[in-house]
Amino acid sequence: MSESSRKTIGVLLDVLPQVMRAIRAEMRSHRALGLSVPQFRALGFVRRHLR
Repeated sequence: MSESSRKTIGVLLDVLPQVMRAIRAEMRSHRALGLSVPQFRALGFVRRHLR
């Protein structure tokens, strides 16, 4: 494995927990709406593609 690949993997492993926390927080903020995970993902897809 190249040094560049190792560095990239290291950065991803450092950032991934932060990304997962943000995703969980976003999902919790919509829990009151009664959204399932597939519904939440569908809304995210629509939001990304309507910009």
